[in-house]
Amino acid sequence: MKKILLISLLLFSFNGWAEEYVNSASWRSSSDMAMFTSKSLGVMRYTPEVSTNVRSASIGDLIIVKNQNGDEVKRFTVRVIAMQKENRMCFISWLNNKQPKEYLSIKRCK
Repeated sequence: MKKILLISLLLFSFNGWAEEYVNSASWRSSSDMAMFTSKSLGVMRYTPEVSTNVRSASIGDLIIVKNQNGDEVKRFTVRVIAMQKENRMCFISWLNNKQPKEYLSIKRCK
């Protein structure tokens, strides 16, 4: 049930709530993270329980995202960082536009 709630929160959070665009963010190694990427025909791919090579990022930094098996899922340069301070969620993307459709979602960040 906890995973279903987390997935629902992550899927709908970036487009539905007010966020603030910031230049940097930090998180704990234990923070819940997921990747949302676009496949062909606009189908979204959700990769749960990912990890990163860093615990903080600023615009222009490189982030490497790995799945549970340690396989690299995505390597990208940070272009956008959006933060929802009321629920401590961060959305970090390699796309250079507001509310991008592809992003790394991190719970419990600051």
